Amino acid sequence: MKVRYIIATVAVTLSLFCAEAQNDEAYVNEITNEESELLDVMQTNIESSLGTTEAVAYADTLYNFVVDRPPLEHYKVYAQTMKLTAYHAMSDYARVIEYADSLIRDGGLLTISPSDHYYIIYIKMVAFIEQGLYKTAIQSAQQLYEDSNSLEGMSEPELLRIRCNALICLGLANGEMGMYDVALRHFDECVELLALDTDGVRESMLPQRLEVQTYRMQTAQKLQDKQRVLDCIERYDSELSEFRQLSVGTSCEDMFVADYEASMHIAYADVLCDLGDLDEAWRRITIAENLVYGHSLVAQFQAQLHDVKAKFYSVEGTTRLAVLHADSAIDFYRNTARPAGELKTLRYKFDALHNRLEAAGGVQNAIYEIANRMLHLSDSLSERRYNSSLEEMQTMMGMDKLESQAQQLAAQRQLWILVSIAVLMSAVAGFVLLKRRRDLERQRMLSQQKQLLEDEVARQTLELREQKAVIEQNNKDITDSINYAKRIQQSILPDFSLMDDIDGAFALFHPCHIVSGDFYWAFRHASGSILFACADCTGHGVPGGFMSMIGTTILNDLCKHSDKLSPSEILEGLHTNLLAVLQQSGNEESRDGMDIALIEYTPTTRTLRSASAKRPIYHYRHADGSRTEHKGTKRSIGDRDYTRQTLPFELEEFTVEKGDTIYMFSDGLPDQFGGPTERGKRLKTSGTIKFLDELVKLPIDQQHARLNRLLYDWKNGQPQLDDISFVGIRF
Repeated sequence: MKVRYIIATVAVTLSLFCAEAQNDEAYVNEITNEESELLDVMQTNIESSLGTTEAVAYADTLYNFVVDRPPLEHYKVYAQTMKLTAYHAMSDYARVIEYADSLIRDGGLLTISPSDHYYIIYIKMVAFIEQGLYKTAIQSAQQLYEDSNSLEGMSEPELLRIRCNALICLGLANGEMGMYDVALRHFDECVELLALDTDGVRESMLPQRLEVQTYRMQTAQKLQDKQRVLDCIERYDSELSEFRQLSVGTSCEDMFVADYEASMHIAYADVLCDLGDLDEAWRRITIAENLVYGHSLVAQFQAQLHDVKAKFYSVEGTTRLAVLHADSAIDFYRNTARPAGELKTLRYKFDALHNRLEAAGGVQNAIYEIANRMLHLSDSLSERRYNSSLEEMQTMMGMDKLESQAQQLAAQRQLWILVSIAVLMSAVAGFVLLKRRRDLERQRMLSQQKQLLEDEVARQTLELREQKAVIEQNNKDITDSINYAKRIQQSILPDFSLMDDIDGAFALFHPCHIVSGDFYWAFRHASGSILFACADCTGHGVPGGFMSMIGTTILNDLCKHSDKLSPSEILEGLHTNLLAVLQQSGNEESRDGMDIALIEYTPTTRTLRSASAKRPIYHYRHADGSRTEHKGTKRSIGDRDYTRQTLPFELEEFTVEKGDTIYMFSDGLPDQFGGPTERGKRLKTSGTIKFLDELVKLPIDQQHARLNRLLYDWKNGQPQLDDISFVGIRF
C-alpha cells in the first residue's frame, strides 16, 4: 500500500515538470522536435518499467542527456526523483536511503525545486519504516513537520503536502509499533488539514486524501473497535465517491479506483463477519472478488481476499473451504516475508480446525458448574442439619448437655465441609486429567492429519511437476512446428526490391501469433503488367496461416493460366475457387474467407486498374499532394450472401504519374489499441489516414522504418490484437 502511494504521488506531482519546462522560452529555443520526442520516450520508458532495474537505467540515461543543459533543469529533477522512486518500488530500501542522502547533501534540488527536496526526505522516511527503523522515522517526521512552519518561498499547497507527508509517516511508524490510537490521531489530523484546503488544489491532493482514509480504515481494524471501523469505512466510501467525481477529466481519472474499492469491500466483509451478518459479508466478498480478478489487481489484494474468505468460512463452519483459502493467503504472506499477516491467517485456520475437533464442546464449563453446585449443596446441608439438631436437643435434654452436643454438631459440620472439599478436589483433578487426555488425543489427531496433508501435497506436487514437464515439451514441439510454418509462409512473400519498373515499394508484416492470416502478394505477367495485393483472411495464428496459403496459391494459379483477367475478374475467380476448396457453398456455419485489395499496373502506359473486397486503396498525387480513397466493393471473398450478379466486384481504372504513391493495408492497423491514455483507444481509419499523410512526405526507402516507429509509439505498451500488414508503392 505504501509503495502504491509513492507511485501515485509521483504520477501527480512530477507530471507537471514537462508542462512547466515546455512553457519555458529557453526550452523552446534550445530543444528540437526530435529531442522533444526522445524526451517523451525516455519518460514513458521510466514510468512503464517502475519496479525493475531497467527504470534505474532509463532514469540515468535521461539525467545524462539533460545534465549540462540549463533549460532542461526540470527534467534533471524528474530523472533523480524517478530513480529514487524506482529503488522504492523494487523494495531496495537501503539504496533508497543512500541515494536520498546523496541528493540531500548535493542541495541541487533545494535550489531548483524546494518541494521536491522535501519530497525526497519523505521517501527516505518511508524507507526507514519499511526497514523497521520506527524511532528514526518518527524523529525525522517530527522535524519535517516543525520545519514546515518556518519554510519561506513556498506556496500553501506545497506546505500542505509537506505537512501531510510528515503526519502520514508519523501514523505509519506508530501503527507498525502497535500504537494504533496514536497512529489514528495522526491520520485524523492529516484528514483535517486536507479538509481546510481552499486554494483550488483539491485535485492535486486526491491521492493523498484517499490514501490517508485507507490508512485510517486499516488502523481502526487493528483496534478491534467494530463501530469505529464501520465509521472509518463509511468515511472511506464517502471519500472514494468524491474522488470519482473530482477526478473526471483530470490526470487522476480512474487511477487505482479498483484497488481502493476492493480494499473497502474487503474491510466491510471482515467487520461483518465479526458482527455475524454473513449474508451481507458474502455480498461484499463477491463485489471485491469481481474487482480483484476483473481488473487483474496485484497478488497482495488476492491474498487479502483469500484472508477474508478464510474468516468467513471459519465463522460459517465450512472447515474445508476455510483451510483452503487460509493456505492460499499464508503462502503469499510467507513468500513475501509478512509475519503479521501470516499470524492472523494462521489464527483463522486454527479456529476452523479447532471448531471441528470441539464437537463435544461445553465439557469444561459443565464440570465447573457441577463442582460449584456440590460445594453450595454441602454448605447448605451442613447448616440445615446443625440448626435442626440444636433445636431438638434443647427440647429433649437439659441445658447442661447442650454445650457438649453443640461441640459434636460443630465437629460433624466440619466433617461435611471436609468431605465436600475432598469431592470438589476430586472433581477438579478428574477434569484436569480428562482435559490433558483430550489435549494429547487432539495433538495426535492433528499430527496425523498434518502428515496426511503433507503426503497428499507431496504426491500432488510430484504429479503436477510431471504434468508440467509434459505440457512444456508439447508446447515446445508445437511452437517449433509453428515457427517452421512461419519460415515457410515468409519464404513465399514477394521481394519488392527486385522490381525495377517502379520507384520503390515496401511491406510491413507483423503477425499476431507467429504465423499470420494476412499476406501481401505480387505477380508479373509476361505482358509486363504487375499485380500487387494486400489481403486479410479470417482468423489469425495457425488457422489464418492456412487461409493465407490457400489464397496465395489460388491467386498464383489464376494469373499463371491467364494474363487477360482484370482485377475484378481475378477476385471473382478467387471467390469461386475458395468456395470450391473449402466446400462451404451450402454450409451455414462456415464463414471462412478474406478481404483483399488488388491493383494491376502497366508500366508502358502508366495505367493502374484496381478492385477490392472490403479494403480501401489510397492514392496520393505527387503533383498537388491530393489524396483519393478507392473504397472498393462491400463484399468479402467467400461470402455466400452475394454473387457476381447481385453485387459484382467494381473495376476502377486511372493513370498514375511519376512520384504518385499507393497504400493498401489490412484492418489490423486501424483496429490497434493505443494512444496516450492508460486504457487506450482504437487508431481507426481517421488515425490511419493521419499516419499516411505524414508517411507520404518521406522517400519510399525511409517509409518502412517510420511506419514501424509510428505504430510502436501508438501502441504505447498495449498488446497487438490482430495481424498487421501494409503495402506502400511509389511509381
